[in-house]
Amino acid sequence: MTVYTAIFRTADTWATADITARTPEQAMRKARALAEKDIDALDWCTYDPSSVPLEEIEISGPHADGPVWQSAELALRLAAPELLETLDGMADAAQAVLDCWERGNLAGAVCGLDGMVSAARVAIAKAKGGAS
Repeated sequence: MTVYTAIFRTADTWATADITARTPEQAMRKARALAEKDIDALDWCTYDPSSVPLEEIEISGPHADGPVWQSAELALRLAAPELLETLDGMADAAQAVLDCWERGNLAGAVCGLDGMVSAARVAIAKAKGGAS
């Protein structure tokens, strides 16, 4: 058995843990299990605050939550799953247009593509940090 060092990283913190395993892949499985089971058990350390860019500012008050500012990088990271889903839908819609073109019937495919364009614009606005 070998002792591997697993390094866990977030945007502003890091932690390490020694993992005993036969292979690096087994060490990764054990590290992921540790993170899923009890991530708070790790001894987290903060990076130098001056080296980590500001990602978000949230204003809250006694009556309601206020505005939230997010960096472009954070907005893009948070929007990534929706962007991927929308891109997948756009690829399907484009394929439907191509398939219908070959059969000479574009009307249904164009309607589907039109709906995907709207969804894509919403996802892109979110990725750019705009309102949905």
